[in-house]
Amino acid sequence: MWKKQFYQSVRFPNPPFELTCQPLCFIFFLSVEDSDPLSVIEAMRRPENLPMQYRSGMYDNSKNQIQQFVFILNDTMDERKYQDTLNAVQGQF
Repeated sequence: MWKKQFYQSVRFPNPPFELTCQPLCFIFFLSVEDSDPLSVIEAMRRPENLPMQYRSGMYDNSKNQIQQFVFILNDTMDERKYQDTLNAVQGQF
């Protein structure tokens, strides 16, 4: 019952423009073990790997329209691998 009331309270006059579920950001988690971290991010951003709303064009996943955050997991405790991954990601973001 409360969900119906909530959705009705945020309903816009024109239904095609109801994008209350549009994500605010992409959060990527990378491991220092990933040999090519940028290709991993690009693979995650491919339309076939995103929800249907992105594939249909309802949501915009362009880099300048949605915030992107990258977390690098240093699961090896290897400072060199972490620094290499960080440098690669910083060049793109």
